[in-house]
Amino acid sequence: MTKPLSVLRHACLAAAGALILSALSATPAAAADTKVVTLSVRGGKAQQRILLVRPDGPPKASVVLYPGGAGDIRIRDDGSIRFKGNFLVRTRQHFAAEGFLVAVADRPSDWAGADEDLFRLTPAHAEDAAAIAGVLRQEANVPVWFIGTSRGSISAANIASRLGGDKIAGVVLTSSVVHPGNKAKSTVTDADLAGVAVPVLILGHGGDDCPATQWPDQEALVGRFKSSPSVEAIRIDGGHPGNLSEPCGPFSRHGFIDQEQAVVQRIAAWIRAHTR
Repeated sequence: MTKPLSVLRHACLAAAGALILSALSATPAAAADTKVVTLSVRGGKAQQRILLVRPDGPPKASVVLYPGGAGDIRIRDDGSIRFKGNFLVRTRQHFAAEGFLVAVADRPSDWAGADEDLFRLTPAHAEDAAAIAGVLRQEANVPVWFIGTSRGSISAANIASRLGGDKIAGVVLTSSVVHPGNKAKSTVTDADLAGVAVPVLILGHGGDDCPATQWPDQEALVGRFKSSPSVEAIRIDGGHPGNLSEPCGPFSRHGFIDQEQAVVQRIAAWIRAHTR
């Protein structure tokens, strides 16, 4: 029996994704100094696990990375990650190579899947982020930036709006969800963007064809940050000519496929230029 085209297409996408993940797995684990930290947060009500990735030399700044999707990446005790395809997860060592102390944030233990987007907007989420920032400052007394991608940008925006400048140096929002859909119930505009009082970088791909995160909507976010001392939107073009996953998936222009290192370098340069 001939398989439907949709089935064949999904099979091809899965095979392509598997090849990419295989290549990512080939990166030597010893290329970076890593440590798993499990924090007790909110008075012991939950646990927050992070993966620390240290740079070769003294850190220039620290970055906390919030993946998209459900945020459930499953950091294992040995530092490996079960769901490692997300743009920020697979580029963690690129950020370390830029001289940053990196914390990849997993989903907190009490984060119910049905309420995942709602939790991204809560004060409790920002409280967990403050605890992560505290761990990073124990490692290195340098400014802490928060970076989110896709639905993770909802987290980063909420955190930036709730934490003062003494806890956060700035925020980077990549491929931010501006419209609900593709499982996203909330958007980055549900956070108090007008209350963000730190530098903000908005970064998106001009060819992103995920309906929730297209470039014109990314650029339009600039005017919403009324209190930020510096806001810039950077458009990324080029890279892989097509998507190797669904349009809103990680191996697509939405996830900066084939441009990972160049995009991280753009982000890193902006952070260095706006870190006091």
